[in-house]
Amino acid sequence: MKRRRAQAALQQVMQLDIPTLLFAVALCFGLLVIELSVATHGLLRGSREMREWTQGSWLVLLGLLALLLRPGFPESLSVAITNLAILAGQSRFATAIHRFLNDGADPPASVAWLFGAAALAVFVVLGEPYATRVLVISLAVGLCYLPMLWSLATRGRRREASLRSMLLTLVFAMLSLFARAVHVLLAPGEYGGPFQPSLGQSLVLLSCLAGPLGAGFGFVLANFERVARRMEEQASHDALTGCLNRGAADALIEHALQRGQRERSPLALVLMDLDHFKQINDQHGHRMGDEALRRFAEVVRSRLRASDVFVRMGGEEFALLLPGTDAPGARRLAEEVRLAVQAMPLQLLHDLQAQEPRPQGGAQVTVSLGIAVSAADHLLTAESLYSRADEALYRAKRGGRNRVECAPALMQQVGTWAAEN
Repeated sequence: MKRRRAQAALQQVMQLDIPTLLFAVALCFGLLVIELSVATHGLLRGSREMREWTQGSWLVLLGLLALLLRPGFPESLSVAITNLAILAGQSRFATAIHRFLNDGADPPASVAWLFGAAALAVFVVLGEPYATRVLVISLAVGLCYLPMLWSLATRGRRREASLRSMLLTLVFAMLSLFARAVHVLLAPGEYGGPFQPSLGQSLVLLSCLAGPLGAGFGFVLANFERVARRMEEQASHDALTGCLNRGAADALIEHALQRGQRERSPLALVLMDLDHFKQINDQHGHRMGDEALRRFAEVVRSRLRASDVFVRMGGEEFALLLPGTDAPGARRLAEEVRLAVQAMPLQLLHDLQAQEPRPQGGAQVTVSLGIAVSAADHLLTAESLYSRADEALYRAKRGGRNRVECAPALMQQVGTWAAEN
């Protein structure tokens, strides 16, 4: 007898008041909406995906408020507003996630069909008992998580770290909805109405609503992560060519030299300077000059390994840092680059002069290159390496341009390589 009383008392204590629970969740969603609204008018004001997620959060908040105010409205109207608003909010979430992970592309039409079918299910069960409505709508809303989960699982694993927490949160939300459908079948007596006191209904409902709430905060963090990464890239990369800038490259040269010393491996530095580049700007305009720099960067980048570092030193001067590359290997790559750049004017003529013809004729683009190598048996400092490469580049310019020159200490190595090839 005492045991039964204790169990009854414990159950009474553990029962959560559903209106209070819904109010707390709605309050949290309200705070999230405020955070999102501030973010979309601040640092993330240019993010279309954040605006869509904010719209979705407003819709979910509307659905929660409609559920809280159900006693004061016709039941069918409240049911329709609650569930359709939540579904519409989910559709905005799915669109935002898809665009965030697919460079702004629209989600496939199948996503719209899925949400349309879920909305139709809401209307079909409007006149049914509450337990039946909970069963059908829980399954419909749970299935609508699939597009978001698919996008996060297939495209988000190697992106922002917050996306992984979003994936787990939304999986939890979907499983909670399915658990709610199962709970209806197992304990239909606990689903006599939306505010009927029930420990099972309270816990499952809380789990269902916690998912979108946690995912919202995760999406905000993912957007801030992306903004931070882009700002870091802008600080270390040249906007026109996408190459590293000189400030970022200096630290990399020191690091590469230290690594070469530890591993006893060579490190090649190739300085490159576009020939007569001022004439290209003067005769063909700065648009042609900018395009020449972009095309040059594309030509060089297509011939590099993942470990190679490509730097824009300033103006028309560039550099390549080639870990584990000896003098013959650096000379071979430099010649490939020189020949490829020499063939570039034809492409520039066809692409640009057809749009803006000028009487002076075609743009001739060539490049001079100077090579220095810190060999395994003759290690150099960063300053010495750069100085030798710069001297080699100067000789290439003085020797007629459109040529490759190596630092004097490397000439014997290169001569041996040339004889063998």
